[in-house]
Amino acid sequence: MGWETGFELPATLDRPARLRVLAYQDDLDRAAKKIGSTARTSIEETGANVLHLCFGFLEWTESDSSNTTQAPLLIMPVILEREKAPQNRGWVYQVQHSGEDLTTNLSLVEKMRRDFGVAIPHLREDETPSSYADAVREAIANDRAGRLGIT
Repeated sequence: MGWETGFELPATLDRPARLRVLAYQDDLDRAAKKIGSTARTSIEETGANVLHLCFGFLEWTESDSSNTTQAPLLIMPVILEREKAPQNRGWVYQVQHSGEDLTTNLSLVEKMRRDFGVAIPHLREDETPSSYADAVREAIANDRAGRLGIT
């Protein structure tokens, strides 16, 4: 189909923003229905939203011989809505911000402090994801072993 299959999103997206999914419609419908159902059940039963979008990733290796690990820098709680597509062609999905705060990945902050001695900053109220990524780049700049990086 000529679609770009890389992990990076294009610099400009359609308006309204649309993401292409490399899946057949039936497979997408099945997976999205399960994800949405699981997320709604979690909110109803525990009050906790388990569905999040992640922004920016910190990449590291534990040692010279280990594989690379990644973890998100920021997480934003979202909800997944679906509605019937025009002309009865499956479903249309919308990922919407739940209204809860965009937050720092606290587990990652603690791991970096404990295992690498790196103080990853917390997201400040006035920061954007881009300015936060710059702050993290600055925090990891002193990693002398070169094991940390942002993707």
